[in-house]
Amino acid sequence: MLVVGLTSSIGCGKSTVAGFFRELGAKVIDADAIVSRLYREDIALKKRLLAHFGSGILCKGGIDRKALAAIVFNDRSQLEALNALVHPVVLAEIKAGLASTCGKPLVVLDVPLLVESTVVRLIDCLVVVKCSPSQQLERVMHHLNLSREEALKRISAQLPLREKLKLADYLIDNSGSLKDTRKQVEFLFNRFLGEAQA
Repeated sequence: MLVVGLTSSIGCGKSTVAGFFRELGAKVIDADAIVSRLYREDIALKKRLLAHFGSGILCKGGIDRKALAAIVFNDRSQLEALNALVHPVVLAEIKAGLASTCGKPLVVLDVPLLVESTVVRLIDCLVVVKCSPSQQLERVMHHLNLSREEALKRISAQLPLREKLKLADYLIDNSGSLKDTRKQVEFLFNRFLGEAQA
């Protein structure tokens, strides 16, 4: 089994690329989906988050991600506290997902903060998705319905994309059309599949 790490910076199109890998037949383990489920279902984690951030982050469905984001993206120490609480639980879920993968030669770990976390130790190679800074800013503002200032805070809260690109084994440029992006994914999928089967 070949384990491919997939990451980027917010707004660059990592989820789109992960979707293409999934359509082609790769097993995709999505860290964002894991976090969403944990925020709904993990009672112990919710208790720890409420103890630290207060009841203002609670909503009917579990943890209110927008309320939590309003806190952590305005205070780096709070973001670090959130990561310290959430990352170990997510890592355990990712390891369990890898352990339960049956018959899939290729697994893609779709993780926003992959290189900033210990998840990087689980991968065989790293794929980084990029686009232009102007595209990234526009996409973050549009998809998350944020002001320019709010979007820039989200972007600056992560390791700069240029630093992630230095660590990449492979690059996918998502600044063109979706058709072009898919062609790049298909090329890498076939390469990875060949390596996994070898």
